[in-house]
Amino acid sequence: MSPTNGMHRERSGPLAYMASNGIAANLLMCGIIAAGLVSWTGLEREAWPTVPFYHIEVSMVYPGATPEEAEESIVVKIEDELTTLASVSRVGVSGVRQYEISIEVPLQR
Repeated sequence: MSPTNGMHRERSGPLAYMASNGIAANLLMCGIIAAGLVSWTGLEREAWPTVPFYHIEVSMVYPGATPEEAEESIVVKIEDELTTLASVSRVGVSGVRQYEISIEVPLQR
């Protein structure tokens, strides 16, 4: 008697087919590589892509001033000047922290 006692059965499926047929596996691999090379040539590549920016952030530091002084001296003046521009849709102060004032100005698209 054989050591497997007739319990050996043939496996089927794509993995078993590729394991037993090396030419088909190599052809599939070459096809995948060829498809990757063809799609790679069609990719758009730029060293410095053009990215539109729709907002501007202005940061100002006023050392030695209180937050109220900084707001009156800097923020109010910048907001007044920016609201006169036609391309500006909204002006708002995003935060006052440690005498640093950030103003975000989203531009119209």
